Amino acid sequence: MVEAMDDSLLFAIRLPTLQSYTYEMDRFQYAYGWQTQWNKTELVVQNVADCPDKITIPSISPKNKVKPLNMTFHSVEALKGSVTFLRTVV
Repeated sequence: MVEAMDDSLLFAIRLPTLQSYTYEMDRFQYAYGWQTQWNKTELVVQNVADCPDKITIPSISPKNKVKPLNMTFHSVEALKGSVTFLRTVV
């Protein structure tokens, strides 16, 4: 993982691992009052032949005031190619 201010990069070889990282990060940052901006979230895929256009990523449910840590899902566009982080190609 690489982080700068409120921007983060999560690296994983397998999708289930990335999904687990994302959910756990959402749980962690919720304790501090932060939430993932899903409309700004990108998923970059490299070296995958048959990748769907969108991938489902688990998250918490902060709008659920009774059980905010319940899992919910977001559809994120899967981009192919290089990663740009803080205006720098990685």
